[in-house]
Amino acid sequence: MRLWRVSGTPWEYHGQTTCWFNSRTPGIAVFHASPLAAVCARLVHQPRNTPESLSPDERLYSIIVTQRQVQAAYVSRCWYDNLKETRSLVAAWRLQTLCPVLKVPARDGQHQYLVNLRFPSLDHIPVRLDERHPFARSVRKARDFLHEGSDWLVLP
Repeated sequence: MRLWRVSGTPWEYHGQTTCWFNSRTPGIAVFHASPLAAVCARLVHQPRNTPESLSPDERLYSIIVTQRQVQAAYVSRCWYDNLKETRSLVAAWRLQTLCPVLKVPARDGQHQYLVNLRFPSLDHIPVRLDERHPFARSVRKARDFLHEGSDWLVLP
């Protein structure tokens, strides 16, 4: 399984708060199931939600993990309203150190993948800098890429 994220380095800590962990929780990187989802997720955290707002230092990284390296999170129906449930689930997963990746639901019905950066054998997960990432050559290419696969996404 291949997962993607946009950042300056593959394991960079963004310090963002999610329903799964707060901004002070160290050692978790969020990956996505597609390059488009990774780019959109990064744009959400920019002051302006356009490809121009991405730092030129940021790249699209991908990792390859096996099914055995991924643990699925099982949550209640109203998980997104229950911080106690989601954060305690992630805390327990980090303590177990059985799987480096936790597959968690996202509000849009898709999944995000949390990677435990403190996992003992993290170096066994191959990291790839995707040379075909959408904003490598130009912002126009990023815009075209985002428009191509997403009728639902509106960009200015």
